[in-house]
This record gives sequence, C-alpha cells and structure tokens, in this order.
Amino acid sequence: MVRDHYPLLRHFHDYVLSFQVGALKPAPEMYQAALARAACRPQECFYTDDILEYVEAARGHGLDAVQFQSLAQLKEELRKRGVME
Repeated sequence: MVRDHYPLLRHFHDYVLSFQVGALKPAPEMYQAALARAACRPQECFYTDDILEYVEAARGHGLDAVQFQSLAQLKEELRKRGVME
C-alpha cells in the first residue's frame, strides 16, 4: 500500500517501515533498524517524517533528518543533497 500511494519512494534505495521492525517511532529500534539496513554511518543517511518529534529523534541518532512539510519542500531537500535532479 505504501509503495502504491507514495511514488516518491522509487527515488530511495531502501526504507524502513514500522510494521517491519515491530516498533513505533520514536523508539530507538526504528532508527537502529534503518542504520542497520543502510549499512552506513548515521550522517550518510537521510530521514524524513511529518512529525517533528520523530525527526528530532532521528537527529539524536546522528541521521540527516528534515521534517516533511510538502512534496516541493522534500524534493528541494533531496536536490540539495544530490539525490534528485
């Protein structure tokens, strides 16, 4: 359902969904699972969420994180990082 409703996800190599981890954000397990799946340093990972508390938790784990406010804003954040043209 998520992939069908959010075509923007095709731009990402991978992502972690809470039902897959068995934990809810902002539990540390969520961010640990994302880092484990990415197999890279936290500062090399990008995280976005519309809930500021979750973004702040991600930042607390060292992830590059921004609050989602609009599709245009997210695309701009990804362009800044060289992910989208």
